[in-house]
Amino acid sequence: MLFQYKIMETKKLLKVQESCVPQSTVKCIKKWVNILNSWRNHEYVGYTYKLKSLSSNQQIEKEMCEFIYGVRTKSGERYSRALLKNAVALICHLKDTISQWNYNPLDKNNFPKLHATLDGTLKEMKN
Repeated sequence: MLFQYKIMETKKLLKVQESCVPQSTVKCIKKWVNILNSWRNHEYVGYTYKLKSLSSNQQIEKEMCEFIYGVRTKSGERYSRALLKNAVALICHLKDTISQWNYNPLDKNNFPKLHATLDGTLKEMKN
């Protein structure tokens, strides 16, 4: 039996890899990255350095805790509970847009304060 193998072109391979992420997810990631960056750059928050310059779990966790608790819509309202959960999940995908981003905020062992903040915020919103 004769098998034929084909080496895929780099461009085709990249296209196949990118297609595994649904466009709706890509769109939501961009939306939450924009919201995160807008929040970080707001005059009351004042983080003037780029997200990609963050290099420790502690600093990322600190900023993410502040973001989850402090982010508001343009009208000043809190985002819904479901959207805040989605924000944390989608921010995990920053590794797809920032090459040196190797952090997983969904990992409760490496980001325990983030999960405590998210849980506490969601419970506070429930009341």
